[in-house]
Amino acid sequence: MKVSIRLLLLFFLWCSRSLFASDIAIDVRAAGGETDPGNGGYFEVGAGIDFVYLPEDIPGQSNTVTDYYAFVGGAYRYNGFFFEGVDGTLDGINFGYQLWNNHMWSIDLLVSSFSGVINEDGEALEDMFDEGFCFQDEFVSEEDFFLCEYYLSMEETPSNPQILRINQNTFYNGAGLRATAYLDDYVFQYRLVTDVHGGNGVTSTARLGRHWQIRNWNFHGIIGLAYASEVTNEYLWGVTLEDETGNIQSFSPGNTVTLQTEVGVVYPLSQNWVFRSFLRYIDTPDQPDDSPIIVDDYEVLFATTISYVF
Repeated sequence: MKVSIRLLLLFFLWCSRSLFASDIAIDVRAAGGETDPGNGGYFEVGAGIDFVYLPEDIPGQSNTVTDYYAFVGGAYRYNGFFFEGVDGTLDGINFGYQLWNNHMWSIDLLVSSFSGVINEDGEALEDMFDEGFCFQDEFVSEEDFFLCEYYLSMEETPSNPQILRINQNTFYNGAGLRATAYLDDYVFQYRLVTDVHGGNGVTSTARLGRHWQIRNWNFHGIIGLAYASEVTNEYLWGVTLEDETGNIQSFSPGNTVTLQTEVGVVYPLSQNWVFRSFLRYIDTPDQPDDSPIIVDDYEVLFATTISYVF
């Protein structure tokens, strides 16, 4: 059993509205939202289980993962400044400031919106192996962020094996703007950010969410499109193959637009205990399909948590 500790925020009051605009996943799980920039915050602790299916088949790693984890989180807003860190969100942990709002719209400055991991061991695969080549008894471990293996040809006895090179740094720290609109049971949110950590391109999302309140059960759905620039995709998806002769073949997608969908439910078990579950489906763009590590055209996340909010 793999246990991990995660920062998160589930900023909701299960029988009422949130006090200010926030991540769309928070708003729809909280039965809608408003734009009043109230002060305050909360903390929560809990445990969960999730199942993840990824389209990447990376040597030494499974693309199907079941994870049992504990988490602790919190949120605070003061005079327009805010912190958000939502478990299961697509946007990571957010720090920012509300620039403007009225009864329907909120415009936020995202100073930092980050997710992913940083490889502290270096940036060059060549630094880890003599002459940049890997041999069968020198494969890197699963814990290493840079992996390589001989990629076999269609022949039973390959005469020209290839080395797979993958940069698995995934840390992305976006800064930019977020606009949120509320209309009855619907929430619309648009984000535009650029990476300020390593200059790894521009991303943008447009999502529409809706909630359905049935007694104490709050059901929700989200559908959206996510744009990633060519620079971002090179950073996240870029792969190269090098054979023994030194010939290099690169796989790098251009700009992409991805379909994202989510359905879920939130239920208060008591005044402080809350149950939450959701299922997310993400369509993989056509452009990365040529990469040797892409084996499917979609990814799925199913998560269930129980938390104590105070």
